[in-house]
Order: sequence, then C-alpha cells, then structure tokens
Amino acid sequence: MRIGTDVATEKAWKTFERRVCVALGARRRPSVGSEGWASGSDDDGTAPFSVECKRTTRYSLRRSWIEQARAHGKVTKRPWVLVIAEHNDRRPIAVMDFAVLVELLDQLKEEPCATSSPLSPEYRSEDSTAA
Repeated sequence: MRIGTDVATEKAWKTFERRVCVALGARRRPSVGSEGWASGSDDDGTAPFSVECKRTTRYSLRRSWIEQARAHGKVTKRPWVLVIAEHNDRRPIAVMDFAVLVELLDQLKEEPCATSSPLSPEYRSEDSTAA
C-alpha cells in the first residue's frame, strides 16, 4: 500500500479501475513498480482504448491526467480514454480525443443497428436501456 493511504481508499480506486476495465472488455493491470504505481495503461492491453482511471473527491480535469493518458495511448498504439469518477460515483465521465469520437460515430453509422449494448449494465445510460 502506498504511504499516506488507508485500506478503504486503496481498495476503492482499485475497484473503480477494475469496474472500468471490465466494462470495456478487459482486465485491470495490477500495480507494478517500486512505489506501487502502475507504469502504463490501467488495463491489461485488451481494451479497445488505452485506459487511464482517476478517482477524485470533486470532478476536475488536470492537464497531467490528459498528458498521462495520451502518453500511454501512444506507447500502446491505441486511442486513449481518461475515466474520472468522484467518490461513491456510479456514473463516471470519460474524456477522449474528439477526432476518435468522430471516427467511432462514423463507424456506428456504417454498421447495422445492434440490439444490445456492449457496455456492462452498470454503465449504460437509463435512456439506452429503455425499450
């Protein structure tokens, strides 16, 4: 455990990373390194994005988080996504490169409508689950 963190906080951010990675079809990569920090994307490399998760007391968008997510995306040669959640937040927000979002939307226009969402139920919007 990192210095200055309690067990509940340590478990909460790991749980958040795990939930995000599973929702994207991947697994959380365990922390590695001498100080307990992971070096690289938070996922195991199987998600469609290079995943960077941040859990915070209040929503904020830090330049260092974006730079970290971009750097990991460049290393893994995948588009990056930064997922941010407040404590006890069941609806995190995602930040990504706008050009990648446009590409994804273009791909959706080309594909026939799917009958089910690839996202796990806990991350689907209420609007998308309504019939």
